[in-house]
Amino acid sequence: MSGRSYVTELAVLVAAVRVPSFFTERNMFDCLNSKLSHVSGHPTPIVICEEKYKRTKYNNNEFYVEMRSEALLKRLLLLDGTSLDIGNERTIIDIERWDVPGESSPQKRNHLTEKFNTGNGDVERPAKRAKQSSTPRTQADTGDKNLSIPTSPPNANNSKINRQIFFHTIPPRHTPESFLIVMNETLKNINMTDTESILDCYEAPTLFRDWVLEMKTVEAADQIMNISGRQMVEGTRLHFKRHANYSASPVSQKDDNSVQTKRTDVARYSSSTSPGQRKPTWKATSCLVYLSKKPCTLTVASTTAYINRYFVDQKLYDHDIIVGGKSVGGDVCVFLAVSPDAAQSVVDNDELSKIAFKNGVHFKFRRDRAFQVEPSNPTNITLSTNDKKSPSSELILRNDNDIESDKSSKQMTVSKNTLMQDQMDDDSRESTSGHSPRKEESDGDTINRIVFCNMNCKSDRLAQFFNDQLEKYGYNSITRKSIISCKRLKNCCILEMATQQLALYLMNFNGIQFLSRKVVLTQHRRYRGPQPRFQKHADFLEHRQAQESKRSAYYSLPKTTTTTAKEAATGTKNPAENEEINRLKDENEKLKRNIFTILKENKAKLNALVKTEKASGSLDQPIELDNDSDDEKGTGTAQKFGKEEYSELQKIYEKVAAELEKSEAERNEKEKELDNTKNICSTLVSKVDVVKKELASAEQVRGEIHQSWQDQCQEIKIQKEIIESLRLEQMNEVAIHQAELKKVTDSQTIAIHMLDEEKQARMELTNLYLTEKEAHKKTKNEYKVIIRSAAAKVKAENDFDA
Repeated sequence: MSGRSYVTELAVLVAAVRVPSFFTERNMFDCLNSKLSHVSGHPTPIVICEEKYKRTKYNNNEFYVEMRSEALLKRLLLLDGTSLDIGNERTIIDIERWDVPGESSPQKRNHLTEKFNTGNGDVERPAKRAKQSSTPRTQADTGDKNLSIPTSPPNANNSKINRQIFFHTIPPRHTPESFLIVMNETLKNINMTDTESILDCYEAPTLFRDWVLEMKTVEAADQIMNISGRQMVEGTRLHFKRHANYSASPVSQKDDNSVQTKRTDVARYSSSTSPGQRKPTWKATSCLVYLSKKPCTLTVASTTAYINRYFVDQKLYDHDIIVGGKSVGGDVCVFLAVSPDAAQSVVDNDELSKIAFKNGVHFKFRRDRAFQVEPSNPTNITLSTNDKKSPSSELILRNDNDIESDKSSKQMTVSKNTLMQDQMDDDSRESTSGHSPRKEESDGDTINRIVFCNMNCKSDRLAQFFNDQLEKYGYNSITRKSIISCKRLKNCCILEMATQQLALYLMNFNGIQFLSRKVVLTQHRRYRGPQPRFQKHADFLEHRQAQESKRSAYYSLPKTTTTTAKEAATGTKNPAENEEINRLKDENEKLKRNIFTILKENKAKLNALVKTEKASGSLDQPIELDNDSDDEKGTGTAQKFGKEEYSELQKIYEKVAAELEKSEAERNEKEKELDNTKNICSTLVSKVDVVKKELASAEQVRGEIHQSWQDQCQEIKIQKEIIESLRLEQMNEVAIHQAELKKVTDSQTIAIHMLDEEKQARMELTNLYLTEKEAHKKTKNEYKVIIRSAAAKVKAENDFDA
């Protein structure tokens, strides 16, 4: 081992636990270089690696390691507590900075540096760590009492470790620099501030696919952990994790103007819920708040943060009252509050509703429809077991927005009572049970909502078919999906319904025809809930047909005096009631006219009789009787009659008086009946007003949804126009390319013709060449014959001359 005459700020102490006997400083140098070179890009990030001390008892080695730069030093420190592969074994390494005191420190001269014999006596050892009373140490067996090694793990920088977040689901096409920009913008949108929460993002040398996020504060690190698994970047879901040495610290106090980040612990909701009460869930309709139209400049997460910050700034709450939010459809959103009181505070806050956003949009909050329904007269509401099992009452219970004008008043009343009873049961269960629901209960709820189908077809097509059937018979909802998922297995499909009651409704279609096959629906073998009302689809259709026939027969009956509950629920006046009222009025008027007519006739008879008796002078006893004609003239004269005529007139008068009393009694009875009818009418009118208000609110929500649907249709229309224009441009380009192709094809045809002509000419030239060649050959042969004959002739002449 050789010593160093100086110690730099880039030096660290690396302790390897239980290393093999053959492990040397060269092996440590190669291992650390190979592990750091992958992430740093430098072939040799380590400058010096020297063995400091070796303990033979436990085979633990310590090394003095010096890095090239501060950045490489940070990457090396991240390897603290990791393992190294040494041959066929693995060893754990502990890394900590080497303490370097200042020049004026008295410890540097006393016991942090010491001389050792290298020949000149001036070389110093590397500075050792200062002795601390809180850290136990063991004395080394080297003869030097001042040399010691630590046996406890190094002290971690808790503040920095608590601000470090590891990220191991890296989105494609992203670098640490680009991901840093994206995450800072995301946190700015959530917190609605301009300050950056992430200081740095770099690759971690521990695991080659991990990135490290250096957060600005511990609260920002907590906020990053809260969005772990819920935030997505370009289709990749982000998952974060803490440092291995992370230690949770108490939550620090925040300013009133700071954004309250959502905590995952139960203490977050201590001021709004009781200690034994469980956290709110999406099934608790009393904690749901609906936003009719979300501002286009805000997302669901930013809207949640905005509402929480508003209530904290107004000092109405000291914590977040909105736990989460999600989009229902179009611009309609639903938020989950920590308690029913918090949800009502959001709805009742007028100042929050007056805040105007872009395009004049205001916050319009409302409670869940199921929570708002309250019966007008609870004492008159009765609920039977058959009504609980009826599909229409359960449908209105699940979603009050599906109320139609043809639903009867009895079904609406039953659904309201069922809803209130279920809600009270939920509240009582929440108040009595202080623990969260068990896993078995959640699994049982999922089992109750599962239906198996024997069809082996596309899952989307099967789900669409059953959705159409549910919509046909009025079992679906416009604000949520009836079928959550449809998964295809080897020989069947699994349909997961939104509620258990919808699963029971779906069982009514057992035996229906689909794709020329008979559909067989079965429930889970562990299902222990209520059985479906109909086992076959034919029974269901027969029941529906019987209901339709009863309904048509009911509407064909003549109108009666009693107003039906259906007419009161739908807000329509009963014609029979109006006819009865008019009939009673006409009879009353007719009776009055008859009475006055009888009186007038009797008076006329009496006057005629009096005149006759007066003329004959046969009146036995004078009596006085007022004369209408005299009264009209104002004379007031009296007539005298006899005793017999008077008795006859007395009988007639008594008879008329009896008829009058009888008519008066009948008139009083008719008036009482008319008063009762008026009271019934006023009661029905009040009920009709209540139903009209509910229908108006439901119609308003439908109008908002319809408006959002129209906006989406307009956007789709614009997109279709853009697609059509692009298609026309593409067709024009295709036509141009086809014209060019035709032109090239024509030129190619001409070139082929030219090649054929050239080929023909070449063949003719070849034939001519062959002909000339044959002629030349023939001429050559003839020439040879001539030469031979000439040579023979010359030779003969020469021989002759010789």
